[in-house]
Amino acid sequence: MRTQINLKREYLVCVFPFIGYLIGWKLDKMEDERLTKFRDKSALYRRDPPPAEPSW
Repeated sequence: MRTQINLKREYLVCVFPFIGYLIGWKLDKMEDERLTKFRDKSALYRRDPPPAEPSW
């Protein structure tokens, strides 16, 4: 019984950083998608780019 508890504890220590990385990656992707709504909308940086030039 005691060895099972120790194994579970060691397992959680290894899994938590990976889960944190995945949550952070997902939040970063969601923030990038949200910020694409504001692409080329700033009055300070507004200009007419040539047709062949991408906006980013």
